[in-house]
Order: sequence, then structure tokens, then C-alpha cells
Amino acid sequence: TLTGTLTRRQTDLGSAVRELGNELSWNNSEYLFVTAFIAILNVNSGAMEYVCAGHDAPLVLHDGALTRIDTTQSGPPLCAADDYFYVADRLQLEPGDRICLFTDGCTEAWDGSNMFGMKGLQAAFLASRTSNIQTATCELRDSVRHFEAGHPPSDDLTILLLEWNGYPL
Repeated sequence: TLTGTLTRRQTDLGSAVRELGNELSWNNSEYLFVTAFIAILNVNSGAMEYVCAGHDAPLVLHDGALTRIDTTQSGPPLCAADDYFYVADRLQLEPGDRICLFTDGCTEAWDGSNMFGMKGLQAAFLASRTSNIQTATCELRDSVRHFEAGHPPSDDLTILLLEWNGYPL
């Protein structure tokens, strides 16, 4: 709720994330922090503005090729640095592009001897490319849970897929 409110109130996404970090730090005597990837997608044009605050770079599937969103302008996790000036970056999506945002519970899933890792997540994401978005999300989750082979999760598991289908008619 706070993120939505602040991004609507600010014209600059980086400033909104800075204010978000300041608000979250306000009464944070335990010095807790949180990573975040915050994006605003123009559904009409496919233009996406984003800020990465210490979060893993999301995956992008474009024409069958897998890359990661450029997070070189990434800042620290929220609450890790007081009054940090975050810088927003931009990405232009093309029709059919699919983005996978995930928590480290995906890549750090453990089967008792190995982690699922980025390679496991990339392989599962590629394998799901022909499925509709809802099915692909379930397939990714199930790939991680199957890999864990009954071992308890090492962390939270959150997967969000986004597909931009192109310009409206």
C-alpha cells in the first residue's frame, strides 16, 4: 500500500523508492532491510520504468532468448542505507516478452546437497515458455518444489510472471 501511494505521489520513481526506504526506516530499531524490484509498466506502449533495491535481477524471455534485466543502477536494499538516492532505469518490452520476478527462495531451494540455482530457474523458465502465463507460473513453482524433493524450504518462494502481449487495438 505504501509503495503504491508513494509511486502515485511522486513523478520520479527513484524519488518514490527513496521516500519508501525512508518511511520503512523510520522506526526500525532492529535494522531490518528488504530487497525490492519496483516497476511501472505502461500497458499501452510496453515501456517499463523500474528501480532495483538490492533484489535479484528478473529474467526476460524475448523471442526464445533468455536475459536478465539490467540492474547496474541498482541501489542497496531498502533500510540498508539512509536517504539513498535511487535511480530509475527503463526497458522497452516487445510483444510476447515475458518477465520472471522471483525471490531468492527459488534459486536457494535445496535438495539436501545442491541448490536449484539460477541455472535451474532459467531452465524451468525456458521450459515453460509455450505455456500460458498462469500455467507457466505453476510450472515454475512446481519445478522448484520438485527439486526440493521433500526437504523443507530454505526461504520464502515467490514467483511473478508478466507477459506483455503488445499494443492494444
